[in-house]
Amino acid sequence: ASGLETFAKFVVFANGFTCQQSLPPILSELEDPTPGRLMALIYGGLAIVVPLYIAVSYFGYMSFGANVASNILNSYPVNPFTTAGRLGVAIVVITSYPIQTFATRKSFANILRTLQGGGEPPKTPPSVFINDDLELRTMLVLLAFTFAVALVVTDLGIMVAITGSTGAAAITFVFPGLFYYVTHGDEPGVLRTAAFALLTFGLVLIPTSLSLTLAGY
Repeated sequence: ASGLETFAKFVVFANGFTCQQSLPPILSELEDPTPGRLMALIYGGLAIVVPLYIAVSYFGYMSFGANVASNILNSYPVNPFTTAGRLGVAIVVITSYPIQTFATRKSFANILRTLQGGGEPPKTPPSVFINDDLELRTMLVLLAFTFAVALVVTDLGIMVAITGSTGAAAITFVFPGLFYYVTHGDEPGVLRTAAFALLTFGLVLIPTSLSLTLAGY
C-alpha cells in the first residue's frame, strides 16, 4: 500500500478504538467507580478487543491480501461458519446501536438545550429513558437519519472510514489535545507541548483523511 492509502486507512484503526463517548454511562453504572477500577475496566476491555482485531486483520490479509473486502465476511464463501459470523455481526449491531445513539442523543439534546437557554435537563428517575420532548425529537431525527443511511449505503467500509475521519479523529486527537492545552495554560512543559502536537495532528488528519477517503483511497 502507498503512503496515502496507509494514511487514509489510519482513521479506520482510530475508529475501532474510539469508545470515549460511552464511558460516562458505563462509569455511572460501575459499582464503586474508583480510578483504579475504571482503569482496570479500560485495560480489560482493550485486552479483549486488541487480540481479536489483530487476529481478524491477520487472517483476512493472509487469505485475500489487498483484495480483502471492507467487510471480511463478504470475502468468504457462504457456509455455516460465515453464517454464524454474520449472525454475530447482526447481534453486535443490534446491541451496540442503542448504546451509541444514547450518547449521541444526550449530547445533541444538551447542545440544543444550551443554545435555547434551557439550562440543565429535567430531573427524572434513572428508569426514565427519555427526559423531555427535546430528547424525544432528537431521538426521532437520529433514528430517521440512521435508517436512511442504512437503506442507501451498501458498503460499511466507507461509512467506517468517514466516521473515523471525522468523529473518531476529533474525539481521539483534537478534543483531548485542545482541552489539555486550554486547561493547563499556566503549566507550560512537555505535556502541554505534546497536547498541542496532538491537536495539530488531529486538525491535519481530519480534512486529509476525509479527502482521501472520498477520493477512493
